Amino acid sequence: MPSRIVYSEASAVSCAVFISMNDKPVSHENWDAIEMKQSSTWRELMCVRHALQGFTHFLRGKCIKWYTDNKGVATIVKSGSNKVHLHKLAMEIFALSKEHDIAIDMEWIARSDNEVADYLSKIVDFDDWGVKHSYFQSVNSIWGPFTVDCFANSVNAKVPRFYSLFFQRGVWVSMR
Repeated sequence: MPSRIVYSEASAVSCAVFISMNDKPVSHENWDAIEMKQSSTWRELMCVRHALQGFTHFLRGKCIKWYTDNKGVATIVKSGSNKVHLHKLAMEIFALSKEHDIAIDMEWIARSDNEVADYLSKIVDFDDWGVKHSYFQSVNSIWGPFTVDCFANSVNAKVPRFYSLFFQRGVWVSMR
């Protein structure tokens, strides 16, 4: 019996994963211009990797039933790929799972059964911005050192601990 149920989806603009729990924690990441051009299978595998990094504290030591609407991803996570770049991502997912004692049972579901993750994956965070690093260093030298970056994400955080709207790799607290 799984102890967590997870749904994931990667669109052309971002990826989203949620855990079916009372508060439904959500992991979300916008794709950059290069990531947007990758195959849907690559984006879906990256979505799984991002979620494992962002949800480590929820998933550590658990057996996970993971639903995806990409048949290729379900197969690749279970047995790898003959495409080197996809196999590399599968190995990274395996390594993260092993490192955090997470057992993943990946299963394909129809897109119509993945509507929440599909909706979340189409959200684009247009407020994803930050101050220039030089400005931050200047302010930090006067009033710092700062130890927590508020309203950041894994791309624009200026210090290792940060608050974010969604769970992401490195997030300290999600404000969702």
